[in-house]
Amino acid sequence: MSRSSLVREMEESVDEVVKDLDQRIEPSMHRLTDPRLRPGVREDKETTTKR
Repeated sequence: MSRSSLVREMEESVDEVVKDLDQRIEPSMHRLTDPRLRPGVREDKETTTKR
């Protein structure tokens, strides 16, 4: 194997890892930024329904 083909193969591997990482991070970011899941939402609802 030539050096350039090794480099190309490694670059492809790294690109795959980065792509997979982005796909795993995206759902976590959605959960973290979902306003329905922010702290205190449940208490706010309980307070307003008891009035």
